Amino acid sequence: MTYKATVSIVGLGQMGAALARAYIDAGHRVTVWNRSSGKAEPFQGRANIAATPEQACGASDLTIISLADYEVSDQVLRTPLVAAAAKGRTLVQLTSGTPSDARSGAAWASSLGIDYLDGCILAYPSYIGGEQTAVFYSGPRDLYERHEPTLRVLGGATSHVGEPIGAAAALDCALLGSYYGATLAVLQGAAICASEEFPSTHTSRSSRRSCRSSRSPPTCARRCCPPATSRGPIAPWTFTRTPSGTSCDSTGRTTSTGGSPAGPELLRTGVAARSRQR
Repeated sequence: MTYKATVSIVGLGQMGAALARAYIDAGHRVTVWNRSSGKAEPFQGRANIAATPEQACGASDLTIISLADYEVSDQVLRTPLVAAAAKGRTLVQLTSGTPSDARSGAAWASSLGIDYLDGCILAYPSYIGGEQTAVFYSGPRDLYERHEPTLRVLGGATSHVGEPIGAAAALDCALLGSYYGATLAVLQGAAICASEEFPSTHTSRSSRRSCRSSRSPPTCARRCCPPATSRGPIAPWTFTRTPSGTSCDSTGRTTSTGGSPAGPELLRTGVAARSRQR
């Protein structure tokens, strides 16, 4: 019988809860912890509920961190009790952050004799455990290979992207930056057209022709064709005229006034939404 590593999940937001469910469904013995105990209640009878983060870290071979940001993560992890419990074990940091955050976390762990990998999840919580779900990890390759069968439970497209501990975070930031940059460019262009009351039927026909002329678009940013990703349909965007300017959101509500496009507001909303999944 193949041994299945014990796994602890620290943080039971939307993403953390999805990680815990994936490991439970795969037959691993799972321990969970969350600052507010209410989020652990759905796991009663399915996982061990730790009373403290140090109990969670000391209960398993592998502890996965999925919290709102690195500031919260540091508050939870950087205590003498957690350091003692995690010594000689492996922490996998899946909290969204920067390469600098990853380096800081790795330096802290190394000084205390804790094995450490950093990673990023390129999917929504509902896709955790899917064959096409991509999760990138960075850090010592031998450490990754030791835990690869366990880590692959979260996504079939799991991969090690480099020994430098900041590699996964760098790729994550680069992909997010390109996505939001492209989104803002489309919104800016749409806002210019809307400000001049350009006929929407003409722009829609042009968009369809442009999108379909590409052999394999990664996704249709203009939202006139079905997205080519596995993340499900994207709601159509509505542009409306207001007395003070053009607004844009997925429901037609006003998100920008004074004639300026809604792009900056969308960017802030998207980044905040990414954090709330943790």
